Amino acid sequence: MQEPAEKAVELFRLMNKNRRDIFKSYRGFTESIKKGSSIEGKYQSLILIACSILSQCDMCISLHVQNAATQGASRDEIIDAAFWPWPWAAPPR
Repeated sequence: MQEPAEKAVELFRLMNKNRRDIFKSYRGFTESIKKGSSIEGKYQSLILIACSILSQCDMCISLHVQNAATQGASRDEIIDAAFWPWPWAAPPR
């Protein structure tokens, strides 16, 4: 069974292969948001962890945790980002 991050990567590969136009637009959109932001990459990743928790997307959570670690977020920062949105989150599925 694939890990959620591996599954997400595979889905992105398939989108790039089968709908390159959509994938390129998606990547361009997300890159333009990141480049235009005054928020440092590590903090963007931590915010995205919180958003992923709220949306309850396992693939997103896994990818954004990996990205946060790659961007230099500590274990404690990642845990805090994951726990912080819980008071506002919908009950788990």
